[in-house]
Amino acid sequence: MKKNSVIDWILRLGVAVILGYMGLLKIIGNDGSVEMFTRLEMGSGGRVLIGFLEVIAAIFLLLRQSVSFGALLAWGLMTGALIAHFTKLGVKGEAGVFTLLALATWVFAAVLIYRTRSSNPLVGAMFSSNS
Repeated sequence: MKKNSVIDWILRLGVAVILGYMGLLKIIGNDGSVEMFTRLEMGSGGRVLIGFLEVIAAIFLLLRQSVSFGALLAWGLMTGALIAHFTKLGVKGEAGVFTLLALATWVFAAVLIYRTRSSNPLVGAMFSSNS
């Protein structure tokens, strides 16, 4: 097995596990998730929608054909999560743990976006050196 494929799988699994777990907590209405989305004034609809999007991103990351799209979706979701933490939720205590998870997921997703750029024409064009 090539070294690069092992790194890719570690990144993919790391992001997929975090997103899948956190997404399921949102969908089932975990107390912490309910409280967080109440503070964000997004209600149960917003919480469930974000949860489903996180689970979809996790599934995309596990399927070879859709890794690049899963990474893009994960990166976008974690960008929103980081904005929420830095503006409304805070970064202390339990919120700090979620902030660190979001940051790690954001970085891993960004690395995956770059590493899979050739399989996504939209992303590939952003990194292309052709003018």
